Amino acid sequence: MPELSDAGYTRQSFLDMCNGQEEFARECFYAVDWQCPETWIDEQYRHNEWQHCPHCEKIYDMAGEPCACPICGRNPEEVEHADTESERRPSEPGGL
Repeated sequence: MPELSDAGYTRQSFLDMCNGQEEFARECFYAVDWQCPETWIDEQYRHNEWQHCPHCEKIYDMAGEPCACPICGRNPEEVEHADTESERRPSEPGGL
C-alpha cells in the first residue's frame, strides 16, 4: 500500500490501470511497495519503458528505446491529431 494513503488496491485495480493487460498489471503489482501504482505507471511512460499504441489500443514494453508496436507493427509517432501525451495514452483511473 502506498505511503500516506488509506486506499487499498485490488487485482482489478491493477488491471484497470494497465488497460486490462495481465502482464503489465503483474509487473506493476510487484514493482510498487510504498509508491502509488499510478505514479509508477506514469514513470514507465515518461522513461520510455512502456508505450500505449493508439492503433491497437495495447500497452507494450519499449525497454527505454522508442520502437514500433510489436502487436500491430505501427509506430505511435505516426498518430494523426495526437498533440499531447494524454491523447496518446489510455484513460486511467485517478486522472493520471
